[in-house]
Amino acid sequence: MKKILLTIGLLLTFTFVNGQLAGIISSEDKSGPSYGPELLTDGEFAVGTDWTFNTGWTYDAVNDEADYDDATDGATLVQASGDLQVIFKINTTYKFELDVSGNQIQFQVLSSNGGEQYRDNSNYAVGSHEVEFTTGASVGTNGIMIKAKTASVGACSITNLSIKEVL
Repeated sequence: MKKILLTIGLLLTFTFVNGQLAGIISSEDKSGPSYGPELLTDGEFAVGTDWTFNTGWTYDAVNDEADYDDATDGATLVQASGDLQVIFKINTTYKFELDVSGNQIQFQVLSSNGGEQYRDNSNYAVGSHEVEFTTGASVGTNGIMIKAKTASVGACSITNLSIKEVL
């Protein structure tokens, strides 16, 4: 008797005995969530022209990042809807990622016409961060705005911004 285990796709594991299906050992899906396409343009700040750097933010072309001076409460970094590949959807979950260097930062993700999509008063320390947020019953239709808070401790930089819909 020859026993063969075959695992495919969603981690379905089948047992075959003498070439005949003998049963399913496991059918657990361990693939995790899937995501839609990237919604931001130039989230790694390789060019910087797709972003509006308002007072408090500057484009650092040498390091491909956005620098925040920590002196301007509510300083905004904006990408208009024309640069976004997709606009936020109502009652939809998104994954937001960013890398922080220099010092920690607090921020909000908003539509650029002011509709709040995600607000977290946590301090994001130096390193890579990933958070999920769900939009409400109404969303802005005018791009995205990253709003920094002066609760940050000193100047900092962000790069590798990413927003994707959780499917």
